[in-house]
Amino acid sequence: MQNLISTKGDKMSNAVIINNCEVEFEVANGEAFTTSLNVAEVFDKQHKHILAKIGEFPQDIFNGSNFRLVEYTDKKGESRPYFLVSKDGFTLLAMSFNGERFYKFKVAYINAFNIMQTELSKRYAVPRSFTEALQLQANRSVRGAAPCRFA
Repeated sequence: MQNLISTKGDKMSNAVIINNCEVEFEVANGEAFTTSLNVAEVFDKQHKHILAKIGEFPQDIFNGSNFRLVEYTDKKGESRPYFLVSKDGFTLLAMSFNGERFYKFKVAYINAFNIMQTELSKRYAVPRSFTEALQLQANRSVRGAAPCRFA
């Protein structure tokens, strides 16, 4: 399966490749944002449809934190709206679309999440039962680790 999401180059950059489109990210206040214009390009949609989709979402705290309305000047010199879109906002938009290319993005996203979960479970022992929790605590005590606190 083709890699639908990848970083550009060997180092961390402000661009990733999604659906064979280079997507630029801005970093502001420690958060990465792309634009609704980039989202339209990645998913081969008209920007007005992306704006409409964002407009359909509830106007709540999540929306306000992940979609920030700004303006740009187009080629005619006219002011046009667009959104700065966070990673979570991008994901919400992608999950709201249907069709094969959106399905592929969703599967790639799920696979990346599963890989991350597997890596984390290798690093951190998470008990699946009370008995495993007791055994894990006993092992930590033998190694001289600080005891776990149970609420």
